[in-house]
Order: sequence, then C-alpha cells, then structure tokens
Amino acid sequence: MNILLVDDDEVDRLSMKRMLTRSPVATDIVEIDNGHDTIRAIRTNQFDIVLLDFQLSDMTGLELLNNLRGKFLGATAIIVVTGQQNDTLAEQCIEAGAQDFILKDEVSPNNINRALHFAKLRHENEMELRKSHDMLQRLAERDQLTGLLNRYSFETKMSQAIDDSRRSGEVISLLLLDIDNFKRINDFYGHESGDKIIQELALRLRFVCRFGDLLCRLGGDEFAILATQASSDKAFLIAERVFEQLAQPFIIFDNELSVNCSVGIATIDKDSDSPQDTFKRADLAMYCAKEKGQNSFHYFSDELQTKAERRIQLESELRIALEQQQFEVYFQPKLDNAGEKIVGAEALVRWIHPERGIIAPGDFLDIAQECDLIFQIDDFVLQSACQTLNHWRKSFLSDTPFKMAVNLTTSQLLSDNFSQKLSRVLHQYRINPSDIELEIVENELMSNYDKAIKVIRGISNMGASIAIDDFGTGYSSLSYLKALPVQTLKIDRSFLQGVPSSEPDARLLKALIQLALTMNYYVVVEGVETKQQLEFCNNYGAHSLQGFFFSKPIDAEAFEQLYQNYLTSNTSALGSIACKS
Repeated sequence: MNILLVDDDEVDRLSMKRMLTRSPVATDIVEIDNGHDTIRAIRTNQFDIVLLDFQLSDMTGLELLNNLRGKFLGATAIIVVTGQQNDTLAEQCIEAGAQDFILKDEVSPNNINRALHFAKLRHENEMELRKSHDMLQRLAERDQLTGLLNRYSFETKMSQAIDDSRRSGEVISLLLLDIDNFKRINDFYGHESGDKIIQELALRLRFVCRFGDLLCRLGGDEFAILATQASSDKAFLIAERVFEQLAQPFIIFDNELSVNCSVGIATIDKDSDSPQDTFKRADLAMYCAKEKGQNSFHYFSDELQTKAERRIQLESELRIALEQQQFEVYFQPKLDNAGEKIVGAEALVRWIHPERGIIAPGDFLDIAQECDLIFQIDDFVLQSACQTLNHWRKSFLSDTPFKMAVNLTTSQLLSDNFSQKLSRVLHQYRINPSDIELEIVENELMSNYDKAIKVIRGISNMGASIAIDDFGTGYSSLSYLKALPVQTLKIDRSFLQGVPSSEPDARLLKALIQLALTMNYYVVVEGVETKQQLEFCNNYGAHSLQGFFFSKPIDAEAFEQLYQNYLTSNTSALGSIACKS
C-alpha cells in the first residue's frame, strides 16, 4: 500500500511511521512536511492513502483539501489527523473530500490500521458512487445508440454558445439533417438495419464537424450540427461535406444502401434567438429542402418565416372551415372522345372562404394532409359526390351510363376502414358501385404497393373502379401497374400543352395513348383546351376527354344545366353556364 504521510512535526511523523510499519499490510511510505509539496506529490504520484496533519506550517488541512477538491485524487483516500477535538471542523473536512478525521491522542497501531481500512472502503464506495453518477450523467446527456450529445445537452451547450457569440460577435449556424425516406428503409430492411444506418451516419458526420462544432442526434433519423464561426457561406460548405459523406453507399448486413438527407440551415440571431427559436427556423428550412428533392439544403429566410406564418394561419382557418362547413364540391364534366356527350364528372373540393372567396385545392390540400385534416375533407367529398349523384339519377340521369370520379389521398385509401366506409356511403345513397371511380396519384400509390394492391382488389370486387391520375408524371413501373386491378389511366395535362403545334409533344402523347390502349386501359386525357387537341385525342383513340374547352369545374346546379345543354344540342357548346365559372 502506497501511503503519503504529511506532518510538519518530525517527531509525530516518526511516531506515525513506526505504527504504520507494524501493520500486517506491506506499506511504502513517502514523507512530506508541508502543504505545497503535498499538492505537487499528489499531482504526480498515485497514493492509496494520505495521512494528513490538519495544522501544517504553510496551510491547514482544510485549505489543502479544498485545493485538491475534485482534482488529482483518483483512487486516493485521505485521513485527517489533528490534535484537537472539533466536530464542526471534522464535518468540514469530510465535506471537502476526506474519508476520516481522527485525533492524535487516539492514534495507536490498531486504530490507525482500522482507520486505514475503513477509509479505503469508504473511498472505494465513493468512487463507485461517482462512477454511477458519471454513468447516469452520460445517460442523461448522450444518445445511447450513437454516443452523440442528445437534444437536452445539445440545447444546453447551444444556449452557452449563443451567449458567448453575443460577447465575441462570432457568427454561428445551426444545421438540421433528416434522412430522406428513412421509414421506408426501416419497413423494408428492418429496424436493426435502420439503427446501423444511424450509427454509421453518426460516424461519418464526425468527419464533417470542425474543431469547436457540436454534433447531436435529436432522435429518430434527425441530427443537428452547431457550427461555430460559420456564416452562411461556411454553413454551405458544411452541408456540401455532409453530402460528400453520403456519396459512398452504406454496407449494412451485406446490403448496399444509398442514403440521402435534407439539410435546413439557420444562422443564429444573437440579439433575439433562443435555441428553440433557432430550431424552429432551421426546421422550416429543412422541410423546404425536402420539397426540393433528395440531398438538398435550404437556408432560412424572412420570406420563409412569412410563408410559415401563413401556413399556420391557414391551418387554423381550415379547422374553422370544417366546423362551419365552408367546403363545397364542384364538378368538372368528362366527355366522350368526340366531345359531344357528357359521360361522367370529377368531384373537386372548393373552399368557399368568407373573406377570400373560392380557394382551389392546390392551395390547402397539402396543409390539410400535414395536419391530418385530409381524412375529414376526403370523407366530405365522397359523401357529397354520392349524394349529388343520387339526386342526379333521380332528376335527369336516370339509367344513363355515368361515372362519378372522386379523388382520394393514398392515406385515406389505405386507412384500415376505408372499404367499409365506401360500402356504407354507397349503400346510404343507393349508388351502384360501378358508377363510382376512385382517382389516385400514381406516385403515392407506389409508396405502399403491397397494401395498395390488397385494398384495390377489395374495392374492385365491390364493383367500384380505380383510375390512376396524372399518369406519366411519376416513377411507377408499368409491370406494377399491370398487376393492379386498375381500369382507367388519366394522362396528365402537361402532355397536352404543346399539342398539336409541337411535333415532339404530339408524338409523346400519341405514344402514351397507344401504350395505355395496348394494355387495355380506359384512357382519359386531361387538359383539353382547344378543338385541335380534342380532334388529336379522338384520332388516336382516347376514350374520354376533360378540360376547360368543355367546362371548368362548376357547382351541381350549373352542371345539371350544362348536361341538359349538351343533351339538347348534341354539340360541344361551351354555353354561358360553363363560362360563368
């Protein structure tokens, strides 16, 4: 046992040394007679026990303990030896780090051995407690999967960095990173693979960070980098380095995976920003980056803030609109390929805002989907379309072939109870299922193909039909589409815009129509705006046409009048009714 004996009285020191040498435990004793040399010795050597006289020539034992508090002691236990009884002093020494406090009058070989033994035990217990405390602190401050800072500790350090930057004038930036389509990776390869990707990305991001930068895993697939001395230009370079690290594929359980991410950047406003404010701004920028596509970044701007505030306001107004029934369904006619007979209609929701008038779906449906209001809107459109079709059947359609098309989000289509809901609504309004067609965007359909094919088969077995909307604009595989019980392809209006004046556009549209016909689909062409476009689509075999040449979306009453006009004139007259809207 290595013992440091500290006493400025040589006689007391020799007496103590004699008692220590009688101990059954082998000892190696170092003697020192002052406090300053004691501090230097403890800094440079490892002792098991320090026997410390309280009253030294250059300082008290308490002063020495306070000087050493939390430093250099490691596994060293300290016993303070004094010539006077003082309980208050004893408590102060124990609080300052000593393990025991004994009187010189009580020093004997047995007592000193017992004190050494228990001091060592107490110190070992203290060290175990300290290790447990350090471990708990690490658990509180670190992400367990990656070892990076967690959000709590990151925000704490970020607050300090903001305070420091206010004093120094240093520019700091926050970068938020989110893995693109991470849920799809988890669903396909499993959560264990997802965890491995998170760990590997954490390692790669360490190479991106410079000295002084902070790296954090916020949770899930989100990371944050607090970049010090980083104006917008330097933050851009950090984002570029992130994408460089992602350029190499991730090898996870023998699978080679490509991982992309979106990065939002916000430069911290030293005058007003809190960590929470900065996170909100970087988060807004990150979602804008996601809209750009994979491996994109976006800077926060005042314009973006204004846009976000408008979205928040719009979300609030959307909730009020649902409560106050401010929505109305309009109907755009579908005609036969000659443009002479209305054969169906597409139900399209409109928001009749009390102050801003009619708001088109493109201005609010994305927000409705983000805040989970889309289900209520989809339900309203389906109910209204079936109710209107029931009325039309009674008033003027009778048994005339007519198909009502209703747009659905994939989230609504794939919800657990949609098939039952559809069946219930059709039964409520006595609608023949063959009179209903559900339109789905092809990109959304392919995002959950396995479940989609089961649901669509169930709907087809019910008798309703499925149409792929905006066909040709997505990435879906024709072989996948062929496996789905889909009856109709709606060719997107973008393929018709240059027809017939643009020969390449005309060839492309012709090829799309012929491809769909070859695969035995019912073909609808959207966006017909001229007679020449009508004739082109007719010549190449499209079954049905839709567009402003015939009518814009109109309310139910105007649609009924337009239908009667076509019925009586048997011409593609636009008429005053369609033009009004």
